[in-house]
Amino acid sequence: MFKNLFILAAFAIIISSCNSNKVEVKDGLKYQFHNNDNSGKTAKLGDIISLHLVLKNSTDSVIRNSYKDGAPIVAQVQKAMFKGGFEDGLLMLSKGDSATFFVPVDSTFKGYPSIPPMFKKGTDMKFTVKVMDVQSEADFKKNLEVDRSKRKETDAKTIAGIATTNNFKDVKVTASGLNYVITSPGTGPQIVKGDSVTLNYNGKLANGKSFEKNTFSVVVGIGSVIPGWDEGLQNFKQGDKGTLLIPSGLAYGEQGSPPVIPANAILVFDIEILKVKKNK
Repeated sequence: MFKNLFILAAFAIIISSCNSNKVEVKDGLKYQFHNNDNSGKTAKLGDIISLHLVLKNSTDSVIRNSYKDGAPIVAQVQKAMFKGGFEDGLLMLSKGDSATFFVPVDSTFKGYPSIPPMFKKGTDMKFTVKVMDVQSEADFKKNLEVDRSKRKETDAKTIAGIATTNNFKDVKVTASGLNYVITSPGTGPQIVKGDSVTLNYNGKLANGKSFEKNTFSVVVGIGSVIPGWDEGLQNFKQGDKGTLLIPSGLAYGEQGSPPVIPANAILVFDIEILKVKKNK
């Protein structure tokens, strides 16, 4: 009797496992659940969902992988643009669930001038997702403010450590948390909002690893660069050399800029102001 019960139990587990990976269709959307226990909060329109995503084309080439990016994707759940769209799949998921959705390339890019070369007409895009969290918009904003406050304190300590390690002297700290130091003063005009500035820069992560060196021109204070640059450059003048130590909230924040800049990254820019052009 016990042997038979063991066999039945094992058979039930096998059937359950098979069903969890069965490809099904609901309201025009093909999907395959990998884990679906509905124990967490289920997403609804307007909610903020945090998820890891692996996007593949019909030949299983990976187009996007948030795991490699170093942070989950955070987005507001919107109504799908067409029946059977990816957003419809998100409304089927709860916190902790994982699934793959098969979304037609033709429907996704209908109305576009062309289909991106990594996708083939008549095939499906494969979205494999793992839901990390689901929050109402109000709860998300509340928790975000708490997290940002804690992050600001943590960033300040880390930046102070970077300044000490690099033997920076006379580091200035602004109300926003931006740190800057002028290591070699120039004699040219002071930068103000609206000026066109040409500069050399070397961008580094907090660990000192350089991610980009370049000569760049920018109009300061119009939001075309990260806030740390818009604010920081206005403390320099033509000919100055120095360093901007930018907290994550004035850089790329919680999302980062994958794959180069991870989430919540402090950025350090060694800069040299080559030219300041006054725009009327």
